[in-house]
Amino acid sequence: MDSPSPLQIQARLARTVRDALATAGISQSRLAELTGIPQSTISRKLSGLGNFTIPELHLIAFQLGMPMSDLIETMNGAA
Repeated sequence: MDSPSPLQIQARLARTVRDALATAGISQSRLAELTGIPQSTISRKLSGLGNFTIPELHLIAFQLGMPMSDLIETMNGAA
């Protein structure tokens, strides 16, 4: 099995974060308020047009009440 490309990883991670936000009922603008990450940055990265940093993922996971590993496991080919 081939390793996923960086763009595939980026898209999977964006989808995972979008799904987690939907499950938690948190909007992008509310996530921006909670994390201090600019809403434009969140929107761009959720659209797959940028990579989340580890500190950003940590903040997002904390605000969603989930382990960061739940977000990043998709980077290893899950989902």
